[in-house]
Amino acid sequence: MTSDEKLDKEMLKIEKILGVSEEAFALKNENNKFAELASLLSPAQGLSRDIKRQIGGAFSGQNLVSFDSSNSREVILALVKLAIENKKKPVLVLTALNYKSAREILAAAAIPPESVVIIDTVSKNIKAVKDGAGVFFIDSLRDLTQIEIRVVNILSKEKNTAFIFDSLDTLAFYHEDKVIYKYAYSLTKILRKSPAPAFYLLNKKSLVSQLGQFFDNSVVLSKFKM
Repeated sequence: MTSDEKLDKEMLKIEKILGVSEEAFALKNENNKFAELASLLSPAQGLSRDIKRQIGGAFSGQNLVSFDSSNSREVILALVKLAIENKKKPVLVLTALNYKSAREILAAAAIPPESVVIIDTVSKNIKAVKDGAGVFFIDSLRDLTQIEIRVVNILSKEKNTAFIFDSLDTLAFYHEDKVIYKYAYSLTKILRKSPAPAFYLLNKKSLVSQLGQFFDNSVVLSKFKM
C-alpha cells in the first residue's frame, strides 16, 4: 500500500466517525484531484514551468522575459509565485498596471498583499495618492531616476527580494530607445550588487535584440493556450 493509499484510508476512518459516507469521501477525493490538475494546467503554472526550464532552474541573475502581450497578467503572476516559491519577496515595478489591478491579480491567486512590495508608476498621473504599507508611488515614468532611487531604498530595507519590471515597452511612450537601454543597464548594474534576481518584461522585438547584451538570460515565452 502506497503512502497516499494509507492516508486515504486513515482519512476515510475520520470521515466515517464524523458521519460522512464513503461515497461522499470518494467524490471529495476526486474533486481534490481535479482541483490539483486544474492548477497544474493553469496559464500561470504552465508559464512558470517554461520560465524555470529556460533559466536552468536557478532563480537568480538578471533576466529579460519576452512574451505575447495577451499573457501579461499570467506572466506577472507566474513570476510572483516563482519568487515566493524560492523564498524571495517579490517587488513589482508597475508601468502598465496600477497597484489596484495588481492586487486584484494577487488576491485571485490567494497571495496576501503584504507578501508583495509594489512600485506604482501609473497612479500619480491620474489622482493624488500617498505611499502606504508595501506600496510606493513614482511621480512619472519620465523620471526614471526616481525608480532607481526607490529600488535602492527597498534593497537597503528588504532582504531576499526579487524584482519584476512590467514592462519596458511602456517606457517607449516617454523615452527614446537609447534612454531605455541606459535605464536597463543601470538597473542591472544596481541589482547585480545586491544580488537580487530580476525579471524585465518586454514585448517589443527591436528592444529585445538590443537589450539582450545586458542580461544573463533571455527568456522567450510562447502564447500559453489552455
